[in-house]
Amino acid sequence: MPVKTTGAQTDVLAAARERLSFAPAPPWIRPCPFRSDFKSKQTGHQTQLLMDRQVHAELRQTFVHGAVRLETLQGVHRNSQWRLDFEPHSQTLIIHSICVQRGSQKVEETRPDQFHIVHRESGEDHLDIEGVAALVVLENIRPGDILEWSYTLEERTPLLADHASALFSAPAATPIGRYHFAVRFKTGRPLKWKGASDDLCPDESHENNETTWVWNCENYQGTWLEENTPDWFIDFPWVQVSDCPDWETISTAFAEAWQDDPAEPTLLELAAKLKRDHANVSEQIEHAIQLVQDEFRVTPTDEEAMLQAPTPAATVLRRRFGDGKDVAALLARLLQSLHVTARPVLVNSAWRKSLGALLPMPLFDRAVVEYQVRGETRWVDPTAQRQGGGSLNRIIEDYGTGLPVTAGSRLVSAPDSAARTSIYELKESILLDTSGSPSWLSVNVTASGSHAETLRREFETEGAEAIARQRLQHYAGRFTRAKRIRELEYRDDRAANVFVLAEGFEIDGFLTTDSKPGLYKLSAPNDFLLSSLKMPDPETRRTPFAVPYPCNITHTIEVHSLSLPPGIVQTRNIDNEFVHFNRFRKTLAGDWTIKFTLSTLTDAVPPGEIDAYRESLREIRNEASWSLHVPVGQPRPHQRSDFGRIPNAWQQAAQEAVSSAALPPARTAIPMPIYTRPALPSSRSTTVKAPSANGSNGGHKPGNGSSAGAAPGAVTMKRRKRHRRHRRKEKKFKLRHAALALVAVAIVTWLTYLCIRTGDPLLPKVEITPLSR
Repeated sequence: MPVKTTGAQTDVLAAARERLSFAPAPPWIRPCPFRSDFKSKQTGHQTQLLMDRQVHAELRQTFVHGAVRLETLQGVHRNSQWRLDFEPHSQTLIIHSICVQRGSQKVEETRPDQFHIVHRESGEDHLDIEGVAALVVLENIRPGDILEWSYTLEERTPLLADHASALFSAPAATPIGRYHFAVRFKTGRPLKWKGASDDLCPDESHENNETTWVWNCENYQGTWLEENTPDWFIDFPWVQVSDCPDWETISTAFAEAWQDDPAEPTLLELAAKLKRDHANVSEQIEHAIQLVQDEFRVTPTDEEAMLQAPTPAATVLRRRFGDGKDVAALLARLLQSLHVTARPVLVNSAWRKSLGALLPMPLFDRAVVEYQVRGETRWVDPTAQRQGGGSLNRIIEDYGTGLPVTAGSRLVSAPDSAARTSIYELKESILLDTSGSPSWLSVNVTASGSHAETLRREFETEGAEAIARQRLQHYAGRFTRAKRIRELEYRDDRAANVFVLAEGFEIDGFLTTDSKPGLYKLSAPNDFLLSSLKMPDPETRRTPFAVPYPCNITHTIEVHSLSLPPGIVQTRNIDNEFVHFNRFRKTLAGDWTIKFTLSTLTDAVPPGEIDAYRESLREIRNEASWSLHVPVGQPRPHQRSDFGRIPNAWQQAAQEAVSSAALPPARTAIPMPIYTRPALPSSRSTTVKAPSANGSNGGHKPGNGSSAGAAPGAVTMKRRKRHRRHRRKEKKFKLRHAALALVAVAIVTWLTYLCIRTGDPLLPKVEITPLSR
């Protein structure tokens, strides 16, 4: 054999060789011929001629028969090695035939001395010592040859040994000359079936106290997925059979198989160390999750491997690697040792929320961990690396539905916590110059949740220099010409799962001459916002339309120019059951700010609601575009020292330089930078004093507009002193008004006295004469 192994790996390969044999096909199968001249409407590198799968529920055997025609040289390269993965601890492989047909000639390749037993994955990062593969190298194959094979797999796992289940599905977007699915079982077994549609009904027959169901289709041209279909939506033929009465039966079987020693010394020692190092329970949970995620290698896991009991926690701790279910079981046991309510949960990465619509059966390919913290339920993926967010705000892929590994459990829905913690904030500040010199652009990004993890992975895999080049090219394409004036800076707060970056550019060539003389026009579509939501095609759909979820984006654009006039505040909201959009515009003298907020409320739009969703996107696209007119000849405003830098960096540096009493520690939350507009000579400024160290507003006034007692992140503005002559004018103004008021009171008093005096000759007498009848 070409593979050199030692120790446990040699035992696995030796066990696999014992589980591999060569024999004719079993007698219980039904022969399934196929047409070798089948032509598909969609040509490719190979043509699927036959897909045959037959299950014997009583013998726990599965017969597989397939055939492909190699159309191109690339198809020959793809099939030059015939390979089959299997689990030697739970499966027995019987190979019946592997042959190559060229015209009327058939060449049999089923020679035991040509077969190799290899590990599924090789290399330092992935080494699966449990699963192996049987491999044979095919020689002298050419385009036009037909490759045909058949084998039988016999299950030996004790999990649900008294029950039978199977799932057959035709691959999406793959034409097949014939697919054939058959199930043979003893009459009286409570086996049920379910299909993707009502027309997938089996042909039933009875023979020798056995019942056979057969699903057969010829000249199948495939179902082509519509663009932007959710990955959880299954849009291809599938048939399921199962005799499991409910999900509680399956969860109980897994719970019995996943039992481990509760008093494992190494696990208890590790839990005791976490308790000594961290007094808070939330910190203990956080460091336990971080230990498993970052320090354990994970090998791939499939549905067959999930039927096996996980490796004991002591073994996984010692060797520091395992498959997905091994590390999930280890993390759940570690959290339980910390007296935290935790349990593994089985999920399916393909069916996701559709799992609840199927018949109960062990159909899982991944395991996550559910735990309770501060009265809330959270899921965590133990195979995810470099995650942050503590014990409450960790991000996990939306699996929709899962089955807890506890006796008598039913399917449970995944907790929806990612939508509240995943936010992406982009702030762009433009110091506009219309006198012929370049303008300046400051870019600040604050990402949390899943967006922070995406940036963290990008910086770790690609590096800061490569990302800086990509971002420079992006802004050069957006603003015609761009070059850096501030190097890319970033800060990764993994505990809070917040990633912040900042950069500054010199931009030019993006202003266009307006039809009115003496004006420039600044306009740009909001590509960042619009690229987040894809517009559905006008054609009628039969499948849901996928929407990115969670998606919470805030894009703020600030334009600073001394010539910008003030205006009114404008806001616009677009709301429906799928998306929320808000546009807010504030126009002050010299400062124009426009803020876009976009949030998705679901992960898919039903086919019947596509038209309404498309109309909402059109409105959002119209509102997301912005433009303004600015006069020619205005120089660029003065920039602050933190322009193009990470927020709060300049304040921290100023505080360290002040020799005063100890200041409170900086906050974890990072505020967005604040731009102060230069005051015009004729304007008046409002006094805003930061509280001093003793809590009052008075005290020492340090230079540069800062306050010695200001809290970190506080912005103080210096009060402008008024001239003394202004005060004198104000006093004279007040005295004049007082004198006028006294004169008015005297006049009113004199007139009143004259009115009430009797027989005053100055007032004429008025006689009243009665009217005659």
